[in-house]
Amino acid sequence: MILPVIKEILFILIIFWSFAVAQDEPKEVRLDSEIESWLAADIDGTLKLLEEKAAAAKTADHVLFYNIGYLYALQGKNSRALKWLQKSIDINPNFPFAYKEIAKIYERSGNLFGAKTTIQRGLMKETDHKILHLELARLEALLKNWKSARKLYEEFLADHESNIEAITGLLQAYRNLGELLLAGELLKTVESLYPESNLLIEKYYYLRAIGDEKLAEEILLQLCLDYPKSDNLAYLRDTLRVRYKRDHLPVIDPVPEYNYRINPEESLNYTVEYGFVTLGWLKVRTREKQVIDGRTVYRVVFFVDSNPSFDFILSLHHIYESYIDERSFNAIRSRLYTPDDDEYIVRMYFCDYDENIFRAYKVWQDGHFELQVKDLPRMAQDGTSMLFYARGVLSQNTGGTTTVIINENYKLGHITYLDEFEEIEAGDKEYDAMKIFARADFEGIAGMSGDAWGWFTNDDQLIPIMGKLKILIGSITLELQ
Repeated sequence: MILPVIKEILFILIIFWSFAVAQDEPKEVRLDSEIESWLAADIDGTLKLLEEKAAAAKTADHVLFYNIGYLYALQGKNSRALKWLQKSIDINPNFPFAYKEIAKIYERSGNLFGAKTTIQRGLMKETDHKILHLELARLEALLKNWKSARKLYEEFLADHESNIEAITGLLQAYRNLGELLLAGELLKTVESLYPESNLLIEKYYYLRAIGDEKLAEEILLQLCLDYPKSDNLAYLRDTLRVRYKRDHLPVIDPVPEYNYRINPEESLNYTVEYGFVTLGWLKVRTREKQVIDGRTVYRVVFFVDSNPSFDFILSLHHIYESYIDERSFNAIRSRLYTPDDDEYIVRMYFCDYDENIFRAYKVWQDGHFELQVKDLPRMAQDGTSMLFYARGVLSQNTGGTTTVIINENYKLGHITYLDEFEEIEAGDKEYDAMKIFARADFEGIAGMSGDAWGWFTNDDQLIPIMGKLKILIGSITLELQ
Protein backbone atom coordinates (compact mmCIF):
# COMPACT_ATOMS: atom_id res chain seq x y z
CA MET A 1 0.00 0.00 0.00
CA ILE A 2 2.83 2.40 0.84
CA LEU A 3 4.59 2.18 -2.57
CA PRO A 4 1.53 3.18 -4.68
CA VAL A 5 0.88 6.13 -2.34
CA ILE A 6 4.51 7.31 -2.70
CA LYS A 7 4.23 7.03 -6.48
CA GLU A 8 1.02 9.05 -6.40
CA ILE A 9 2.64 11.74 -4.25
CA LEU A 10 5.66 11.87 -6.59
CA PHE A 11 3.35 12.17 -9.59
CA ILE A 12 1.47 15.06 -7.95
CA LEU A 13 4.76 16.78 -7.10
CA ILE A 14 5.94 16.41 -10.71
CA ILE A 15 2.69 17.93 -11.99
CA PHE A 16 2.95 20.78 -9.46
CA TRP A 17 6.59 21.43 -10.33
CA SER A 18 5.77 21.39 -14.02
CA PHE A 19 2.96 23.89 -13.48
CA ALA A 20 5.15 26.14 -11.33
CA VAL A 21 7.94 26.23 -13.89
CA ALA A 22 5.49 26.88 -16.69
CA GLN A 23 4.05 29.91 -14.90
CA ASP A 24 7.40 31.58 -14.15
CA GLU A 25 8.05 34.72 -16.16
CA PRO A 26 11.30 34.01 -18.03
CA LYS A 27 14.41 35.95 -17.08
CA GLU A 28 17.18 37.02 -19.43
CA VAL A 29 20.80 36.20 -18.66
CA ARG A 30 23.85 38.45 -18.45
CA LEU A 31 27.30 36.90 -18.35
CA ASP A 32 30.75 37.94 -17.07
CA SER A 33 31.88 41.37 -18.23
CA GLU A 34 34.63 40.07 -20.53
CA ILE A 35 32.16 37.72 -22.26
CA GLU A 36 29.58 40.48 -22.66
CA SER A 37 32.29 42.73 -24.09
CA TRP A 38 33.33 40.01 -26.55
CA LEU A 39 29.72 39.45 -27.64
CA ALA A 40 29.43 43.20 -28.23
CA ALA A 41 32.37 42.93 -30.68
CA ASP A 42 34.50 45.21 -28.48
CA ILE A 43 37.90 43.55 -28.95
CA ASP A 44 39.93 46.33 -27.30
CA GLY A 45 37.66 46.41 -24.24
CA THR A 46 37.64 42.62 -23.97
CA LEU A 47 41.43 42.43 -24.18
CA LYS A 48 41.80 44.96 -21.38
CA LEU A 49 39.42 43.00 -19.13
CA LEU A 50 41.20 39.71 -19.86
CA GLU A 51 44.67 41.09 -19.13
CA GLU A 52 43.41 42.53 -15.84
CA LYS A 53 41.97 39.13 -14.99
CA ALA A 54 45.25 37.39 -15.88
CA ALA A 55 47.24 39.83 -13.71
CA ALA A 56 44.97 39.18 -10.73
CA ALA A 57 44.78 35.39 -11.18
CA LYS A 58 46.54 33.23 -8.60
CA THR A 59 46.79 30.23 -10.93
CA ALA A 60 47.59 30.02 -14.63
CA ASP A 61 44.64 29.36 -16.90
CA HIS A 62 45.32 28.03 -20.41
CA VAL A 63 41.93 29.21 -21.73
CA LEU A 64 42.46 32.72 -20.38
CA PHE A 65 45.94 32.88 -21.93
CA TYR A 66 44.56 31.52 -25.20
CA ASN A 67 41.82 34.18 -25.34
CA ILE A 68 44.38 36.96 -24.83
CA GLY A 69 46.60 35.54 -27.57
CA TYR A 70 43.61 35.06 -29.86
CA LEU A 71 42.50 38.68 -29.50
CA TYR A 72 46.02 39.94 -30.15
CA ALA A 73 46.02 37.81 -33.31
CA LEU A 74 42.74 39.43 -34.40
CA GLN A 75 44.43 42.81 -33.99
CA GLY A 76 47.37 41.66 -36.12
CA LYS A 77 49.83 41.83 -33.21
CA ASN A 78 51.40 38.48 -34.01
CA SER A 79 54.43 38.52 -31.69
CA ARG A 80 52.25 39.24 -28.65
CA ALA A 81 49.72 36.69 -29.82
CA LEU A 82 52.35 33.96 -30.16
CA LYS A 83 53.69 34.65 -26.67
CA TRP A 84 50.28 34.14 -25.03
CA LEU A 85 49.33 31.19 -27.21
CA GLN A 86 52.58 29.41 -26.38
CA LYS A 87 51.87 30.03 -22.68
CA SER A 88 48.52 28.33 -23.18
CA ILE A 89 50.22 25.27 -24.72
CA ASP A 90 52.86 25.19 -21.96
CA ILE A 91 50.07 24.86 -19.40
CA ASN A 92 47.97 22.44 -21.44
CA PRO A 93 49.83 20.77 -24.35
CA ASN A 94 46.59 19.02 -25.36
CA PHE A 95 44.60 22.20 -26.14
CA PRO A 96 43.97 21.98 -29.90
CA PHE A 97 42.76 25.54 -30.47
CA ALA A 98 46.11 27.05 -29.50
CA TYR A 99 47.88 24.97 -32.18
CA LYS A 100 45.24 25.97 -34.71
CA GLU A 101 45.65 29.69 -33.96
CA ILE A 102 49.46 29.57 -34.05
CA ALA A 103 49.18 27.85 -37.44
CA LYS A 104 46.84 30.61 -38.62
CA ILE A 105 49.45 33.22 -37.71
CA TYR A 106 52.10 31.37 -39.72
CA GLU A 107 49.67 31.05 -42.62
CA ARG A 108 48.86 34.77 -42.65
CA SER A 109 52.58 35.53 -42.78
CA GLY A 110 52.96 33.24 -45.82
CA ASN A 111 54.69 30.37 -43.99
CA LEU A 112 52.41 27.47 -44.96
CA PHE A 113 54.99 24.83 -44.04
CA GLY A 114 55.31 26.34 -40.55
CA ALA A 115 51.52 26.24 -40.25
CA LYS A 116 51.41 22.59 -41.32
CA THR A 117 54.21 21.62 -38.91
CA THR A 118 52.33 23.29 -36.05
CA ILE A 119 49.15 21.36 -36.79
CA GLN A 120 51.10 18.10 -37.03
CA ARG A 121 52.73 18.86 -33.68
CA GLY A 122 49.26 19.30 -32.18
CA LEU A 123 48.07 16.02 -33.68
CA MET A 124 50.90 14.21 -31.91
CA LYS A 125 49.35 15.27 -28.59
CA GLU A 126 46.13 13.99 -27.01
CA THR A 127 44.19 16.82 -28.63
CA ASP A 128 40.80 16.97 -30.32
CA HIS A 129 41.82 15.48 -33.63
CA LYS A 130 38.58 16.57 -35.32
CA ILE A 131 39.56 20.24 -35.19
CA LEU A 132 43.16 19.77 -36.28
CA HIS A 133 42.34 17.04 -38.80
CA LEU A 134 40.18 19.46 -40.80
CA GLU A 135 42.79 22.19 -40.51
CA LEU A 136 45.51 19.89 -41.83
CA ALA A 137 43.33 18.98 -44.83
CA ARG A 138 42.82 22.66 -45.62
CA LEU A 139 46.57 23.37 -45.42
CA GLU A 140 47.38 20.43 -47.69
CA ALA A 141 44.97 21.95 -50.23
CA LEU A 142 46.67 25.34 -49.94
CA LEU A 143 49.99 23.58 -50.56
CA LYS A 144 48.36 21.85 -53.56
CA ASN A 145 49.00 18.41 -52.09
CA TRP A 146 45.68 17.29 -53.54
CA LYS A 147 45.97 13.54 -52.89
CA SER A 148 46.76 14.11 -49.24
CA ALA A 149 43.97 16.72 -48.95
CA ARG A 150 41.51 14.33 -50.59
CA LYS A 151 42.36 11.50 -48.16
CA LEU A 152 42.05 13.79 -45.11
CA TYR A 153 38.72 15.26 -46.24
CA GLU A 154 37.28 11.82 -47.00
CA GLU A 155 38.32 10.58 -43.55
CA PHE A 156 36.77 13.63 -41.90
CA LEU A 157 33.47 13.34 -43.80
CA ALA A 158 33.15 9.69 -42.78
CA ASP A 159 32.26 11.00 -39.29
CA HIS A 160 30.94 14.50 -40.15
CA GLU A 161 29.07 14.01 -43.41
CA SER A 162 27.31 17.40 -43.55
CA ASN A 163 30.31 19.62 -42.79
CA ILE A 164 30.26 22.34 -45.47
CA GLU A 165 33.96 23.18 -45.21
CA ALA A 166 34.99 19.56 -45.69
CA ILE A 167 32.53 19.00 -48.56
CA THR A 168 33.79 22.10 -50.35
CA GLY A 169 37.42 21.10 -49.76
CA LEU A 170 36.84 17.60 -51.09
CA LEU A 171 35.10 18.95 -54.20
CA GLN A 172 38.12 21.19 -54.81
CA ALA A 173 40.48 18.23 -54.42
CA TYR A 174 38.45 16.07 -56.81
CA ARG A 175 38.40 18.88 -59.38
CA ASN A 176 42.15 19.41 -59.22
CA LEU A 177 42.79 15.67 -59.47
CA GLY A 178 40.50 15.43 -62.50
CA GLU A 179 38.09 13.11 -60.66
CA LEU A 180 34.94 14.73 -62.04
CA LEU A 181 32.74 11.66 -61.63
CA LEU A 182 33.41 11.63 -57.89
CA ALA A 183 32.79 15.39 -57.74
CA GLY A 184 29.44 14.96 -59.51
CA GLU A 185 28.37 12.19 -57.13
CA LEU A 186 29.30 14.28 -54.11
CA LEU A 187 27.37 17.28 -55.44
CA LYS A 188 24.26 15.11 -55.78
CA THR A 189 24.44 14.17 -52.10
CA VAL A 190 24.45 17.80 -50.94
CA GLU A 191 21.60 19.17 -53.04
CA SER A 192 19.41 19.51 -49.94
CA LEU A 193 22.05 21.70 -48.28
CA TYR A 194 21.78 25.42 -48.88
CA PRO A 195 24.34 26.39 -51.53
CA GLU A 196 26.67 28.60 -49.52
CA SER A 197 28.99 30.75 -51.58
CA ASN A 198 32.01 28.39 -51.45
CA LEU A 199 29.86 25.40 -52.34
CA LEU A 200 28.26 27.27 -55.24
CA ILE A 201 31.70 28.29 -56.50
CA GLU A 202 32.80 24.65 -56.58
CA LYS A 203 29.61 23.72 -58.40
CA TYR A 204 30.33 26.46 -60.95
CA TYR A 205 33.85 25.17 -61.63
CA TYR A 206 32.56 21.58 -61.87
CA LEU A 207 29.95 22.58 -64.47
CA ARG A 208 32.59 24.40 -66.49
CA ALA A 209 34.86 21.35 -66.32
CA ILE A 210 32.16 19.07 -67.76
CA GLY A 211 31.33 21.64 -70.45
CA ASP A 212 27.91 22.80 -69.19
CA GLU A 213 28.49 26.53 -69.72
CA LYS A 214 24.79 27.42 -69.65
CA LEU A 215 24.18 25.99 -66.17
CA ALA A 216 27.56 27.34 -65.00
CA GLU A 217 26.42 30.82 -66.01
CA GLU A 218 23.15 30.36 -64.10
CA ILE A 219 25.05 29.32 -60.96
CA LEU A 220 27.35 32.32 -61.30
CA LEU A 221 24.37 34.61 -61.73
CA GLN A 222 22.74 33.12 -58.62
CA LEU A 223 25.93 33.80 -56.64
CA CYS A 224 26.08 37.41 -57.77
CA LEU A 225 22.40 38.00 -56.97
CA ASP A 226 22.61 36.34 -53.54
CA TYR A 227 25.84 38.15 -52.60
CA PRO A 228 25.64 41.41 -54.61
CA LYS A 229 28.10 43.44 -52.51
CA SER A 230 30.57 40.84 -51.23
CA ASP A 231 34.19 41.89 -51.82
CA ASN A 232 35.20 38.22 -51.74
CA LEU A 233 33.05 37.49 -54.79
CA ALA A 234 33.87 40.59 -56.86
CA TYR A 235 35.98 38.50 -59.27
CA LEU A 236 32.89 36.44 -60.10
CA ARG A 237 31.02 39.56 -61.20
CA ASP A 238 33.98 40.29 -63.48
CA THR A 239 33.72 36.75 -64.86
CA LEU A 240 30.07 37.31 -65.70
CA ARG A 241 30.94 40.45 -67.62
CA VAL A 242 33.98 39.07 -69.46
CA ARG A 243 33.25 35.38 -70.02
CA TYR A 244 29.48 35.56 -70.39
CA LYS A 245 29.19 39.08 -71.85
CA ARG A 246 26.77 40.25 -69.15
CA ASP A 247 27.26 43.99 -68.83
CA HIS A 248 24.28 44.39 -66.48
CA LEU A 249 22.97 42.13 -63.76
CA PRO A 250 19.19 41.82 -63.30
CA VAL A 251 17.66 44.33 -60.92
CA ILE A 252 17.44 42.85 -57.42
CA ASP A 253 13.95 42.74 -55.96
CA PRO A 254 13.37 45.47 -53.35
CA VAL A 255 12.65 44.56 -49.74
CA PRO A 256 9.20 42.95 -49.81
CA GLU A 257 6.27 44.73 -48.22
CA TYR A 258 4.05 42.55 -46.05
CA ASN A 259 0.59 43.28 -44.65
CA TYR A 260 1.60 41.78 -41.31
CA ARG A 261 3.18 44.15 -38.75
CA ILE A 262 4.99 43.09 -35.57
CA ASN A 263 3.04 43.79 -32.39
CA PRO A 264 5.52 45.41 -29.94
CA GLU A 265 3.61 44.13 -26.91
CA GLU A 266 3.10 40.53 -27.98
CA SER A 267 3.61 37.83 -25.34
CA LEU A 268 3.04 34.20 -26.34
CA ASN A 269 3.29 31.03 -24.23
CA TYR A 270 3.29 27.50 -25.66
CA THR A 271 3.33 24.02 -24.19
CA VAL A 272 5.28 21.28 -25.94
CA GLU A 273 3.33 18.03 -25.79
CA TYR A 274 4.44 14.49 -26.56
CA GLY A 275 1.22 12.52 -26.45
CA PHE A 276 -0.27 13.35 -23.05
CA VAL A 277 3.07 14.42 -21.56
CA THR A 278 4.25 18.03 -21.29
CA LEU A 279 7.89 18.00 -22.42
CA GLY A 280 8.44 21.73 -21.94
CA TRP A 281 7.50 25.29 -22.77
CA LEU A 282 8.27 27.93 -25.37
CA LYS A 283 7.80 31.60 -24.55
CA VAL A 284 8.10 34.45 -27.03
CA ARG A 285 8.39 38.05 -25.80
CA THR A 286 8.47 41.02 -28.15
CA ARG A 287 10.49 43.82 -26.56
CA GLU A 288 11.40 47.37 -27.47
CA LYS A 289 11.67 48.90 -30.92
CA GLN A 290 15.06 50.44 -31.78
CA VAL A 291 17.33 51.48 -34.63
CA ILE A 292 20.48 49.48 -35.51
CA ASP A 293 22.72 50.54 -38.41
CA GLY A 294 19.92 52.65 -39.82
CA ARG A 295 17.36 49.84 -39.67
CA THR A 296 14.29 49.85 -37.46
CA VAL A 297 14.17 46.55 -35.59
CA TYR A 298 12.25 44.79 -32.85
CA ARG A 299 14.01 42.83 -30.13
CA VAL A 300 12.30 39.47 -29.70
CA VAL A 301 13.32 36.97 -27.01
CA PHE A 302 12.53 33.28 -27.39
CA PHE A 303 12.78 31.10 -24.26
CA VAL A 304 13.01 27.30 -24.47
CA ASP A 305 12.68 25.23 -21.30
CA SER A 306 12.23 21.49 -21.11
CA ASN A 307 10.30 19.94 -18.25
CA PRO A 308 12.88 19.21 -15.50
CA SER A 309 10.97 16.04 -14.65
CA PHE A 310 12.21 14.57 -17.92
CA ASP A 311 15.81 15.74 -17.98
CA PHE A 312 16.86 12.14 -18.50
CA ILE A 313 15.20 12.32 -21.95
CA LEU A 314 15.80 15.93 -22.95
CA SER A 315 17.31 18.91 -21.13
CA LEU A 316 17.08 22.30 -22.80
CA HIS A 317 17.23 25.73 -21.19
CA HIS A 318 17.99 28.10 -24.04
CA ILE A 319 17.40 31.79 -24.73
CA TYR A 320 17.37 33.14 -28.29
CA GLU A 321 17.40 36.91 -28.60
CA SER A 322 16.83 38.34 -32.08
CA TYR A 323 16.79 41.84 -33.51
CA ILE A 324 14.35 41.61 -36.43
CA ASP A 325 13.95 44.09 -39.28
CA GLU A 326 10.40 45.46 -39.12
CA ARG A 327 9.94 45.33 -42.93
CA SER A 328 11.82 42.31 -44.27
CA PHE A 329 11.85 40.30 -41.00
CA ASN A 330 15.53 39.57 -41.67
CA ALA A 331 17.64 38.77 -38.62
CA ILE A 332 19.93 41.77 -38.01
CA ARG A 333 21.51 40.42 -34.83
CA SER A 334 21.01 37.23 -32.86
CA ARG A 335 22.16 36.11 -29.43
CA LEU A 336 21.98 32.41 -28.60
CA TYR A 337 22.42 31.39 -24.96
CA THR A 338 22.67 27.58 -24.92
CA PRO A 339 24.46 26.48 -21.72
CA ASP A 340 23.61 22.79 -22.24
CA ASP A 341 24.80 22.75 -25.85
CA ASP A 342 27.55 20.27 -26.73
CA GLU A 343 29.94 23.01 -27.90
CA TYR A 344 28.89 26.58 -27.08
CA ILE A 345 27.64 28.52 -24.07
CA VAL A 346 26.64 31.60 -26.02
CA ARG A 347 26.98 33.08 -29.51
CA MET A 348 26.27 36.48 -31.04
CA TYR A 349 25.57 36.93 -34.74
CA PHE A 350 25.95 40.19 -36.67
CA CYS A 351 24.36 40.29 -40.13
CA ASP A 352 25.61 43.08 -42.39
CA TYR A 353 23.38 43.00 -45.47
CA ASP A 354 24.94 46.17 -46.87
CA GLU A 355 28.29 44.41 -47.23
CA ASN A 356 27.07 40.78 -47.35
CA ILE A 357 29.14 39.86 -44.28
CA PHE A 358 28.17 37.51 -41.43
CA ARG A 359 30.10 37.56 -38.13
CA ALA A 360 29.64 35.08 -35.30
CA TYR A 361 31.25 35.77 -31.90
CA LYS A 362 31.28 32.48 -29.99
CA VAL A 363 32.12 31.28 -26.50
CA TRP A 364 32.82 27.55 -26.23
CA GLN A 365 31.85 25.45 -23.22
CA ASP A 366 35.39 25.65 -21.86
CA GLY A 367 35.29 29.47 -22.16
CA HIS A 368 37.54 30.04 -25.17
CA PHE A 369 36.56 32.59 -27.82
CA GLU A 370 36.11 32.18 -31.55
CA LEU A 371 35.18 34.61 -34.34
CA GLN A 372 33.79 33.29 -37.62
CA VAL A 373 33.43 35.57 -40.66
CA LYS A 374 31.84 34.53 -43.95
CA ASP A 375 29.75 35.82 -46.86
CA LEU A 376 26.09 36.54 -46.07
CA PRO A 377 23.25 36.27 -48.62
CA ARG A 378 21.10 39.35 -49.06
CA MET A 379 18.17 37.91 -47.07
CA ALA A 380 18.39 35.58 -44.07
CA GLN A 381 16.44 34.55 -40.99
CA ASP A 382 17.38 32.92 -37.73
CA GLY A 383 15.20 30.49 -35.81
CA THR A 384 13.17 33.30 -34.19
CA SER A 385 12.78 35.66 -37.13
CA MET A 386 11.66 32.68 -39.25
CA LEU A 387 8.43 32.71 -37.23
CA PHE A 388 7.81 36.35 -38.23
CA TYR A 389 8.83 35.73 -41.84
CA ALA A 390 6.17 33.00 -41.99
CA ARG A 391 3.55 35.46 -40.74
CA GLY A 392 4.72 37.97 -43.33
CA VAL A 393 4.33 35.69 -46.34
CA LEU A 394 1.03 34.33 -45.01
CA SER A 395 -0.33 37.88 -44.78
CA GLN A 396 -0.01 37.96 -48.57
CA ASN A 397 -1.83 34.61 -48.87
CA THR A 398 1.32 33.06 -50.24
CA GLY A 399 4.38 31.10 -49.13
CA GLY A 400 8.09 31.42 -49.61
CA THR A 401 11.57 29.98 -49.30
CA THR A 402 14.25 31.74 -47.31
CA THR A 403 17.76 31.26 -45.98
CA VAL A 404 17.90 30.24 -42.31
CA ILE A 405 21.07 30.59 -40.23
CA ILE A 406 21.47 27.41 -38.18
CA ASN A 407 24.70 26.93 -36.20
CA GLU A 408 26.57 29.35 -38.49
CA ASN A 409 25.53 27.41 -41.59
CA TYR A 410 22.96 28.47 -44.15
CA LYS A 411 19.99 26.16 -44.74
CA LEU A 412 16.63 26.52 -46.48
CA GLY A 413 13.26 26.95 -44.81
CA HIS A 414 10.05 26.60 -46.82
CA ILE A 415 6.56 27.92 -46.01
CA THR A 416 3.63 26.69 -48.13
CA TYR A 417 0.29 28.48 -48.02
CA LEU A 418 -2.41 25.80 -48.30
CA ASP A 419 -5.55 27.97 -48.58
CA GLU A 420 -7.09 25.71 -45.94
CA PHE A 421 -8.94 26.73 -42.78
CA GLU A 422 -9.86 24.63 -39.75
CA GLU A 423 -11.64 25.06 -36.44
CA ILE A 424 -9.12 24.05 -33.77
CA GLU A 425 -8.97 24.21 -29.98
CA ALA A 426 -5.89 25.36 -28.08
CA GLY A 427 -5.50 26.60 -24.52
CA ASP A 428 -9.23 26.05 -23.87
CA LYS A 429 -10.16 28.41 -26.72
CA GLU A 430 -11.51 27.78 -30.20
CA TYR A 431 -10.00 29.40 -33.27
CA ASP A 432 -10.79 29.73 -36.95
CA ALA A 433 -7.26 28.88 -38.07
CA MET A 434 -5.27 29.17 -41.29
CA LYS A 435 -3.30 25.99 -41.97
CA ILE A 436 0.21 25.90 -43.50
CA PHE A 437 2.79 23.31 -44.41
CA ALA A 438 6.46 23.91 -43.64
CA ARG A 439 9.64 22.04 -44.46
CA ALA A 440 13.05 22.51 -42.91
CA ASP A 441 16.19 21.44 -44.75
CA PHE A 442 18.04 21.54 -41.45
CA GLU A 443 18.02 20.23 -37.91
CA GLY A 444 16.76 22.67 -35.29
CA ILE A 445 16.05 22.65 -31.56
CA ALA A 446 16.02 19.14 -30.05
CA GLY A 447 16.55 17.55 -33.45
CA MET A 448 13.59 19.25 -35.13
CA SER A 449 13.70 18.45 -38.83
CA GLY A 450 11.64 17.56 -41.83
CA ASP A 451 7.96 18.30 -42.40
CA ALA A 452 5.74 20.34 -40.09
CA TRP A 453 2.22 21.76 -40.07
CA GLY A 454 1.13 24.98 -38.44
CA TRP A 455 -2.11 26.78 -37.65
CA PHE A 456 -2.32 30.60 -37.39
CA THR A 457 -5.15 32.94 -36.40
CA ASN A 458 -7.09 34.08 -39.45
CA ASP A 459 -6.68 37.81 -38.77
CA ASP A 460 -4.15 40.64 -39.18
CA GLN A 461 -1.84 39.33 -36.44
CA LEU A 462 -1.60 35.74 -37.71
CA ILE A 463 -0.65 34.46 -34.26
CA PRO A 464 0.79 30.90 -34.34
CA ILE A 465 -1.72 28.75 -32.47
CA MET A 466 -0.46 25.22 -32.94
CA GLY A 467 2.33 23.33 -34.64
CA LYS A 468 2.96 19.65 -35.24
CA LEU A 469 6.52 18.61 -36.03
CA LYS A 470 9.14 15.94 -35.53
CA ILE A 471 12.08 15.96 -33.13
CA LEU A 472 14.54 13.27 -32.06
CA ILE A 473 12.07 11.37 -29.88
CA GLY A 474 9.12 11.52 -32.30
CA SER A 475 6.23 13.81 -33.21
CA ILE A 476 5.36 16.67 -30.85
CA THR A 477 2.67 19.33 -30.65
CA LEU A 478 3.19 23.00 -29.76
CA GLU A 479 0.02 24.59 -28.39
CA LEU A 480 -0.68 28.23 -27.59
CA GLN A 481 -1.71 28.82 -23.98
